[in-house]
Amino acid sequence: MPAPDPTDADRAAIGLGKARLRKRMAAVRGSITPAHRAAAGAAVADRVLALPELAAPTRVLAYAATPRELPTAGLVDRLLAAGHVVAVPVVTGPAAMRARRLEPRGLAGLAAGPLGVPAPAPAPGDEAGAWMDDPAVVLVPGVAFDPATGARLGRGGGFYDRWLAGHPGCFSVGLAFEAQAVAAVPVGAHDRPVAALATPARTLRFGR
Repeated sequence: MPAPDPTDADRAAIGLGKARLRKRMAAVRGSITPAHRAAAGAAVADRVLALPELAAPTRVLAYAATPRELPTAGLVDRLLAAGHVVAVPVVTGPAAMRARRLEPRGLAGLAAGPLGVPAPAPAPGDEAGAWMDDPAVVLVPGVAFDPATGARLGRGGGFYDRWLAGHPGCFSVGLAFEAQAVAAVPVGAHDRPVAALATPARTLRFGR
C-alpha cells in the first residue's frame, strides 16, 4: 500500500528538522581543524579508491569541495592518475546541473561558475565532448548522512536529488567526516539516498 501523501504539517516538520540539523552540522564542520580535515580527506580517498566499482578505469562525477567540506582535490588527482575519466558538476539552471569533464590537471584548472560553484571553463570547439552524461560513479557531498539507510541532507538546493533521480543506474557514494554520520536524517518525498557512504573510519553500502 503506498504511503500517504505528506500533509503541510508534515512538510513543515521535515523542513524544520532539516534547518536544525544544518545549523548543528555547520558548527560541527567549523570545529574541524585543518590537520584533521586533511587526514580525513586522505583516509576517505583510500576507501573510495578501494571500491570494486572503481577497480577498473571508468567515468566518475566528482566535485570540488568547499572549505568546510571533506577535501576532494587529492582524491580527484588519484582518480585521474588511475585512468578514470573525471567530471565535476556545472550548474545549468534552477536546481539543474550537468557533468563537465575535467582537464588532466584536475581541480586546479577550475574557475568560479554559476552560484560560485567551481567549474571547468568551456572547451573551445569541443562543447559536446566536454560533457559526461553517463557517469558510472558519482561522489556526493552532503551536510549529513544516516549511516543506517544512506539518507542524505544537502544544502537545500535540490541539485543532487534531481540529478540522482534522473540517473538511477549510477552508483552514488556520499563522502563525509565521521561526525557527519548521524541517526535520523529528516527526508522529504524528493530526497534521494546514496548507495554507499565513505567516512575516514568506515565504508557502508546500502544495497541499492
